[in-house]
Amino acid sequence: MCSEACTFAKRSTTLSRPACCGRPSPRRRALKRVDPNADLVLTIDRGWGDQKVFSYYRAALTAVHRERGETLEIARFREANAELETRLRAKLPDRMAEIDFLYGHASAALRQNPG
Repeated sequence: MCSEACTFAKRSTTLSRPACCGRPSPRRRALKRVDPNADLVLTIDRGWGDQKVFSYYRAALTAVHRERGETLEIARFREANAELETRLRAKLPDRMAEIDFLYGHASAALRQNPG
């Protein structure tokens, strides 16, 4: 038998009902995992060719390098776009030397200023 609160809830227009009514309460939305690197993930149009994707990737990496200049930010960028980088390394291995140069600059800076 339902309690007064349950009876009131049945008459109420709210969506939540006590568990004793036999009806499941509405499911809460699952909490979304927030990716700490979401601000660095590049959005690539499916129609772009490999050269355009490479140019876009290089420009974004250069911008992160110039604007933020921190080695950790560059590492975050690389982690956020690892799948894209793998694709570019497979498709354009010769062009990736430019990207490695920027990553090398970041690594050298980390070795010079570890703290």
